[in-house]
Amino acid sequence: MYRMPVSSSPSSTSPPSALTTEGVASLAAQRKSEYYHLLYSEIEERKRAELRTCQRNDLLNALSQAHLRYVVQQELPAVLADLLHALLQLTGSELGLIGEIRAQAASEQALHILASSAPDMPDGAAYRRLTQRACAAGLQQEAYHIADPAGLDVFVGLPFRVEGDVSGVLALANRPSGYDEEMLELMQPVVSTCAQLLVAERNEQRRQQAEQELAQERASLAQRVSDRTAQLSAANAELAYALRIKDEFMATMNHELRTPLNTILILTDVLRQEIYGPLNDKQRENLHDIEDSGRHLLVLITDILDIVKINAGKLDLDISTLSMQELCESSMRLTEALAAKKQIQVSLHIDSAVQEIDADDRRLKQIMVNLLSNAVKFTPDGGQIWLVAETTGENPGAPDQLRIRVRDTGVGISPELRGRVFDMFMQGDRSLERSRDGLGVGLTLVHKLVGLHRG
Repeated sequence: MYRMPVSSSPSSTSPPSALTTEGVASLAAQRKSEYYHLLYSEIEERKRAELRTCQRNDLLNALSQAHLRYVVQQELPAVLADLLHALLQLTGSELGLIGEIRAQAASEQALHILASSAPDMPDGAAYRRLTQRACAAGLQQEAYHIADPAGLDVFVGLPFRVEGDVSGVLALANRPSGYDEEMLELMQPVVSTCAQLLVAERNEQRRQQAEQELAQERASLAQRVSDRTAQLSAANAELAYALRIKDEFMATMNHELRTPLNTILILTDVLRQEIYGPLNDKQRENLHDIEDSGRHLLVLITDILDIVKINAGKLDLDISTLSMQELCESSMRLTEALAAKKQIQVSLHIDSAVQEIDADDRRLKQIMVNLLSNAVKFTPDGGQIWLVAETTGENPGAPDQLRIRVRDTGVGISPELRGRVFDMFMQGDRSLERSRDGLGVGLTLVHKLVGLHRG
């Protein structure tokens, strides 16, 4: 039987246990290297995570400080400068700015820098390039993240909207490690804070402007009130002077008119008594007309002067207890001659409940005489007039009020004139003015005297 020779050399199919000592050592070294590499990577990742956490915390603290400082001081440039300085430190950037795109003349827009990392070096090439790139990012409202060898190593511009067509931009440049997505994400809260601060600043400016306009309006209103008060004071002084002059004039007229009129009436009475010799019928008739006209003129003068006194508040009432019966009969006797001349019958009716009244005897008699005379004047010959005094009984539980009514069968008052019968110098229809004497002051005086009696 043939046998193959057995070789002592190692076979390729030998199990792992057959590895040499050198192979085991090499495998162990390889695995150890992989372990240390993984451990180093994990440590680096933890360091990066801790760094990001610290950056976020520092950034949040800076943002919180910016908000707080603006609320307390409301100095936007200083707040943005501090915020930009903190952002440069956190990101390791060399240059940075925060600006606002504002409209200029001819509808052009330009970058207005609110905060800058190099305020004392505006002419530097890198700074000029930074402002150009920032302005382009703000105008186009697009984020720029480029490497620019022309003056800047690397640049990032993040625009933001303030309100309406107003926009702003946050720009950084020359960070050694560049601006990756993680850094851009870190900067987003800063962008939002800048927008919020700019909106708050604009609102504050509007509020201050509104307060200034309100203060100006108040000052203007106060000045107008002062001017108007001065005008009214001057007008009141002129009015008081005019009233004083009027009172003095009426007092003078009272004397100047009454004195010659009383002289005329006295001489007329003397002549009528034939003291200087007998008179014929024609002379007696003329003297009678003179006396009637003089007495009528005296009544008119008295009425006008009484109205002037009432308007000036210088007419006082002398209140006493009066007999209504005697008062009415006395008033009728004063107008009896006028009524008899026109054959007018005057009737009196007094309510049994009306016995006495507290009033000014002279003025209440003046009221009734004016009403009766007015009724006689506008009542045709052969007519009738009624004088009625009665209680109203309109307020249960309250003292009764007296109502005095004068009715007649005359021409009456048209509806369109009834609301004006108490106006000064107001009379009835124009067609009747020529046939009736008087100035139209009788009812005006009646109205004012009744008002003095709280009627």
